[in-house]
Amino acid sequence: MAKICQNIEDLEIQDSFRYCSETKILQLSEAIERKAGTLIKLIIAQVLLSPKFFSSLTNLVYLKFISSYYNNNKQELQRYLSIAFFSKLLYLKTEYLPRHEVCMLIENSHGNIKNISMKNDHNFEYTTIRLYKAIAINCPKIESLSINIQFKNLGEDEDNRDEILNIIADYSPKTFKVFSFNEDFIISVDGLQNFFLKNGEFVEKYFDEGIVNV
Repeated sequence: MAKICQNIEDLEIQDSFRYCSETKILQLSEAIERKAGTLIKLIIAQVLLSPKFFSSLTNLVYLKFISSYYNNNKQELQRYLSIAFFSKLLYLKTEYLPRHEVCMLIENSHGNIKNISMKNDHNFEYTTIRLYKAIAINCPKIESLSINIQFKNLGEDEDNRDEILNIIADYSPKTFKVFSFNEDFIISVDGLQNFFLKNGEFVEKYFDEGIVNV
């Protein structure tokens, strides 16, 4: 691949590669590392590659990362993500990645991400508060956000839900327009009141227009 594709920009690696030998996987990882600087779009689906090349993805705009295999190899993945910078990254899609590593990807994005999509199964737990903070603080240009959080992982304490409202109120950019939740997202009266107080001008505008009634 490294010899044939001199200026490769779009690369998709599917799960069929997981049936290759360790030697072939290592060779593939090394080839990606050599060409990482030209990659703009990268899709990795259920393949346990060496994460060494992540620190070389300097021009990446689109990253889709689907893998549960890194749950057993967190230290190596964390090592290379800690020195990686995705300053041009606009689109991030992940499935089944370890929760800490998802936050690291967002925190190293230099504030340009516009679209985030995260999915997990019922056995996967995100560190929800840190995740929301990472997005709120590091994604001032966010336009689209999709996360399927299992609210039972937040615990029974309403303070956890209230804290999410506080994060949204304190850090969300001015482009933030809509926030909705279902019946599982139970918040306290004080938490909701505090959210409205922090968004006083926004709420007052819709009271005056008759859109919001109590």
